[in-house]
Amino acid sequence: NPGKQFRGKLLNFQKEGLDFLLKSSGNALLADEMGLGKTVQTLAYIASEKQSLPALVIAPLVTLNNWKREIGRFMKKKSKNGRIVENETPTSTMIRTGRKQSIDSFDFYLINYELLHKRFDDLSKLDIRTLVCDEVQHLRSKTTQKYVAVKKLAAMKSVSYRVGLSGTPIYNHGSEIWPIVDILKPGLLGNFKEFCEYFCYVDEKGKAIVVPNKRDSLRHELQKHIM
Repeated sequence: NPGKQFRGKLLNFQKEGLDFLLKSSGNALLADEMGLGKTVQTLAYIASEKQSLPALVIAPLVTLNNWKREIGRFMKKKSKNGRIVENETPTSTMIRTGRKQSIDSFDFYLINYELLHKRFDDLSKLDIRTLVCDEVQHLRSKTTQKYVAVKKLAAMKSVSYRVGLSGTPIYNHGSEIWPIVDILKPGLLGNFKEFCEYFCYVDEKGKAIVVPNKRDSLRHELQKHIM
Protein backbone atom coordinates (compact mmCIF):
# COMPACT_ATOMS: atom_id res chain seq x y z
CA ASN A 1 0.00 0.00 0.00
CA PRO A 2 1.14 3.57 -0.70
CA GLY A 3 2.69 5.72 2.04
CA LYS A 4 0.75 7.98 4.40
CA GLN A 5 1.32 11.01 2.18
CA PHE A 6 -1.03 9.51 -0.45
CA ARG A 7 -4.78 10.11 -0.33
CA GLY A 8 -7.01 7.83 -2.34
CA LYS A 9 -7.27 4.15 -3.19
CA LEU A 10 -5.37 2.26 -5.86
CA LEU A 11 -6.99 -0.37 -8.06
CA ASN A 12 -5.29 -3.78 -8.03
CA PHE A 13 -3.40 -3.31 -11.30
CA GLN A 14 -2.25 0.14 -10.07
CA LYS A 15 -0.91 -1.55 -6.92
CA GLU A 16 1.09 -3.82 -9.23
CA GLY A 17 2.57 -0.71 -10.83
CA LEU A 18 3.43 0.70 -7.40
CA ASP A 19 4.99 -2.63 -6.34
CA PHE A 20 7.10 -2.66 -9.49
CA LEU A 21 8.31 0.91 -8.83
CA LEU A 22 9.21 -0.04 -5.24
CA LYS A 23 10.98 -3.18 -6.43
CA SER A 24 12.96 -1.22 -9.04
CA SER A 25 13.90 1.47 -6.49
CA GLY A 26 12.01 4.06 -8.51
CA ASN A 27 14.01 3.64 -11.71
CA ALA A 28 11.42 2.24 -14.06
CA LEU A 29 9.16 2.71 -17.06
CA LEU A 30 5.38 2.50 -16.55
CA ALA A 31 3.98 1.51 -19.92
CA ASP A 32 0.22 1.33 -19.31
CA GLU A 33 -2.28 2.48 -21.90
CA MET A 34 -3.78 5.96 -21.64
CA GLY A 35 -6.27 6.61 -18.86
CA LEU A 36 -5.18 3.76 -16.59
CA GLY A 37 -3.64 5.98 -13.93
CA LYS A 38 0.12 6.14 -14.56
CA THR A 39 0.13 9.58 -12.88
CA VAL A 40 -1.61 8.20 -9.79
CA GLN A 41 0.79 5.23 -9.57
CA THR A 42 3.75 7.62 -9.78
CA LEU A 43 2.36 9.90 -7.05
CA ALA A 44 1.64 6.83 -4.87
CA TYR A 45 5.29 5.85 -5.33
CA ILE A 46 6.58 9.34 -4.46
CA ALA A 47 4.37 9.23 -1.33
CA SER A 48 5.91 5.86 -0.38
CA GLU A 49 9.57 6.91 -0.41
CA LYS A 50 10.86 8.99 2.51
CA GLN A 51 13.24 11.28 0.61
CA SER A 52 11.47 11.63 -2.75
CA LEU A 53 10.82 15.39 -2.81
CA PRO A 54 11.41 17.77 -4.44
CA ALA A 55 10.28 16.16 -7.70
CA LEU A 56 10.69 17.53 -11.21
CA VAL A 57 7.92 16.50 -13.61
CA ILE A 58 8.76 16.95 -17.30
CA ALA A 59 5.75 16.53 -19.56
CA PRO A 60 4.14 17.86 -22.75
CA LEU A 61 2.54 21.26 -22.15
CA VAL A 62 -1.01 19.88 -22.48
CA THR A 63 -0.59 17.45 -19.56
CA LEU A 64 0.98 19.85 -17.02
CA ASN A 65 -2.38 21.12 -15.69
CA ASN A 66 -3.47 17.53 -15.18
CA TRP A 67 -0.33 16.86 -13.12
CA LYS A 68 -0.99 19.93 -10.97
CA ARG A 69 -4.58 18.82 -10.39
CA GLU A 70 -3.63 15.21 -9.53
CA ILE A 71 -0.94 16.34 -7.07
CA GLY A 72 -3.62 18.38 -5.27
CA ARG A 73 -6.05 15.50 -5.35
CA PHE A 74 -3.83 12.59 -4.29
CA MET A 75 -0.99 14.01 -2.19
CA LYS A 76 -0.90 15.33 1.37
CA LYS A 77 1.60 17.92 2.52
CA LYS A 78 4.58 16.77 4.54
CA SER A 79 5.98 19.34 6.98
CA LYS A 80 9.71 20.01 7.48
CA ASN A 81 9.84 17.62 10.45
CA GLY A 82 8.20 14.85 8.40
CA ARG A 83 4.69 15.10 9.88
CA ILE A 84 1.78 14.63 7.45
CA VAL A 85 -0.53 17.64 7.25
CA GLU A 86 -3.90 16.05 6.39
CA ASN A 87 -5.76 18.99 4.88
CA GLU A 88 -2.89 20.58 2.94
CA THR A 89 -1.36 19.61 -0.39
CA PRO A 90 2.31 19.75 -1.45
CA THR A 91 3.49 23.00 -3.03
CA SER A 92 3.97 23.01 -6.80
CA THR A 93 4.97 25.49 -9.47
CA MET A 94 4.63 25.47 -13.23
CA ILE A 95 7.67 26.84 -15.04
CA ARG A 96 6.27 28.72 -18.03
CA THR A 97 9.12 30.88 -19.29
CA GLY A 98 12.43 30.12 -20.97
CA ARG A 99 14.00 33.21 -19.42
CA LYS A 100 16.79 32.42 -16.95
CA GLN A 101 15.92 33.31 -13.35
CA SER A 102 16.35 31.55 -10.02
CA ILE A 103 13.48 29.27 -8.97
CA ASP A 104 12.04 29.30 -5.43
CA SER A 105 11.63 26.17 -3.29
CA PHE A 106 8.66 23.89 -4.01
CA ASP A 107 7.79 20.21 -3.53
CA PHE A 108 6.96 19.76 -7.24
CA TYR A 109 8.34 21.60 -10.26
CA LEU A 110 6.42 21.14 -13.52
CA ILE A 111 7.95 22.00 -16.89
CA ASN A 112 7.38 21.06 -20.53
CA TYR A 113 10.01 19.37 -22.70
CA GLU A 114 10.54 22.37 -24.98
CA LEU A 115 11.61 24.74 -22.17
CA LEU A 116 13.89 22.27 -20.48
CA HIS A 117 17.23 23.08 -22.09
CA LYS A 118 16.64 26.83 -21.64
CA ARG A 119 16.10 26.42 -17.89
CA PHE A 120 18.66 23.67 -17.34
CA ASP A 121 21.02 25.84 -15.25
CA ASP A 122 18.21 27.02 -12.95
CA LEU A 123 16.83 23.49 -12.56
CA SER A 124 20.24 21.98 -11.83
CA LYS A 125 20.50 24.11 -8.65
CA LEU A 126 17.31 22.70 -7.10
CA ASP A 127 18.48 19.50 -5.38
CA ILE A 128 15.88 17.41 -7.24
CA ARG A 129 15.33 13.94 -5.74
CA THR A 130 12.80 12.48 -8.20
CA LEU A 131 12.72 12.97 -11.96
CA VAL A 132 9.46 12.08 -13.72
CA CYS A 133 9.38 12.02 -17.53
CA ASP A 134 5.80 11.77 -18.77
CA GLU A 135 5.19 10.74 -22.40
CA VAL A 136 8.79 9.55 -22.29
CA GLN A 137 8.69 8.70 -26.01
CA HIS A 138 9.69 12.39 -26.45
CA LEU A 139 13.18 11.21 -25.48
CA ARG A 140 13.58 8.54 -28.15
CA SER A 141 16.20 10.54 -30.05
CA LYS A 142 19.47 11.06 -28.20
CA THR A 143 20.54 14.02 -30.34
CA THR A 144 17.76 16.48 -29.36
CA GLN A 145 18.29 19.41 -26.93
CA LYS A 146 15.59 18.07 -24.61
CA TYR A 147 17.26 14.66 -24.48
CA VAL A 148 20.67 16.12 -23.65
CA ALA A 149 19.11 18.25 -20.87
CA VAL A 150 17.18 15.32 -19.33
CA LYS A 151 20.25 13.08 -19.52
CA LYS A 152 22.28 15.65 -17.54
CA LEU A 153 19.49 16.18 -14.98
CA ALA A 154 19.06 12.42 -14.51
CA ALA A 155 22.79 12.09 -13.77
CA MET A 156 22.78 14.71 -10.99
CA LYS A 157 23.98 13.42 -7.59
CA SER A 158 20.79 14.54 -5.82
CA VAL A 159 18.53 12.44 -8.08
CA SER A 160 17.65 9.01 -6.65
CA TYR A 161 14.48 8.14 -8.58
CA ARG A 162 13.81 8.29 -12.32
CA VAL A 163 10.34 7.32 -13.52
CA GLY A 164 9.29 7.27 -17.17
CA LEU A 165 5.64 7.06 -18.24
CA SER A 166 4.30 6.24 -21.67
CA GLY A 167 1.20 4.77 -23.28
CA THR A 168 2.68 5.14 -26.76
CA PRO A 169 4.43 2.13 -28.32
CA ILE A 170 7.70 2.74 -30.14
CA TYR A 171 6.98 1.53 -33.65
CA ASN A 172 9.64 3.07 -35.84
CA HIS A 173 12.66 0.89 -35.41
CA GLY A 174 12.80 -0.45 -31.90
CA SER A 175 16.30 0.89 -31.25
CA GLU A 176 14.64 4.10 -30.01
CA ILE A 177 14.03 2.33 -26.70
CA TRP A 178 17.78 2.53 -25.91
CA PRO A 179 17.99 6.31 -25.19
CA ILE A 180 14.94 6.08 -22.90
CA VAL A 181 16.32 3.14 -20.93
CA ASP A 182 19.71 4.88 -20.74
CA ILE A 183 18.10 7.74 -18.80
CA LEU A 184 16.06 5.56 -16.41
CA LYS A 185 18.67 2.81 -15.83
CA PRO A 186 22.01 3.64 -17.45
CA GLY A 187 23.95 0.59 -18.57
CA LEU A 188 21.05 -1.88 -18.51
CA LEU A 189 21.25 -2.39 -22.28
CA GLY A 190 25.00 -1.68 -22.53
CA ASN A 191 26.21 1.31 -24.52
CA PHE A 192 24.47 2.12 -27.80
CA LYS A 193 27.07 0.32 -29.90
CA GLU A 194 26.81 -2.86 -27.78
CA PHE A 195 23.01 -2.69 -27.85
CA CYS A 196 23.01 -2.36 -31.65
CA GLU A 197 25.51 -5.18 -32.15
CA TYR A 198 23.41 -7.56 -30.07
CA PHE A 199 19.81 -6.58 -30.90
CA CYS A 200 19.83 -4.73 -34.24
CA TYR A 201 20.70 -4.72 -37.89
CA VAL A 202 21.44 -1.50 -39.81
CA ASP A 203 19.16 -0.76 -42.78
CA GLU A 204 20.17 0.95 -46.05
CA LYS A 205 19.49 4.40 -44.54
CA GLY A 206 21.86 3.68 -41.65
CA LYS A 207 19.08 3.25 -39.07
CA ALA A 208 19.49 0.62 -36.36
CA ILE A 209 16.44 -1.65 -36.36
CA VAL A 210 15.73 -4.38 -33.80
CA VAL A 211 16.00 -7.80 -35.47
CA PRO A 212 12.54 -9.51 -35.43
CA ASN A 213 13.83 -12.68 -33.73
CA LYS A 214 15.50 -10.60 -30.97
CA ARG A 215 12.33 -8.66 -30.09
CA ASP A 216 11.08 -11.19 -27.57
CA SER A 217 14.37 -11.34 -25.70
CA LEU A 218 14.51 -7.53 -25.64
CA ARG A 219 10.98 -7.38 -24.26
CA HIS A 220 11.83 -10.01 -21.65
CA GLU A 221 14.91 -8.01 -20.60
CA LEU A 222 12.87 -4.80 -20.29
CA GLN A 223 9.99 -6.40 -18.38
CA LYS A 224 12.33 -8.14 -15.98
CA HIS A 225 14.35 -5.06 -15.05
CA ILE A 226 12.64 -1.82 -15.93
CA MET A 227 9.20 -1.93 -17.57
